Amino acid sequence: MTLSRRHKIATQVALVTIVFAVSLSVPALATTPQDVTITAGLTPTNSGPWSATGALQDSGTYLRTDVDPTGSIFHSPRVGSVHDTVTFTGISGSTFTIQNQGLLTLNSAGACCNLTGQWMVDGGTGLYAGALGQGTLTLSGPNLILQGEVHFDGT
Repeated sequence: MTLSRRHKIATQVALVTIVFAVSLSVPALATTPQDVTITAGLTPTNSGPWSATGALQDSGTYLRTDVDPTGSIFHSPRVGSVHDTVTFTGISGSTFTIQNQGLLTLNSAGACCNLTGQWMVDGGTGLYAGALGQGTLTLSGPNLILQGEVHFDGT
């Protein structure tokens, strides 16, 4: 075999090796964000029922694991903010965690309270591993309504 033929083969082997190595390090593509609505039934405890439509088709129970009403809620008769962490467990036992930031205000009749804010998915397990998402939250009667988009990263 001639030197130039060996050089061509070595070059081809090196190129195939590089392409293979690069393909292993490229993560899978994330899914396209899709609309979701999550409805959580409010209860006097830090847990209750939930259901989701859209990108997530599931239901189960939630548990508020961390609640932080900021000082503003205690010092203002008209407005206050709250931050909480909520873990949602679906029928299969898979979970996802959401961080909420809400603003409480008196309603038009001067009674407590209207609630609006933002939410963000903070991780998941099982079917919800790699879940990412965000949106808005509002209080509607006895339910907290979370609307937004979710998708799954490809890693």
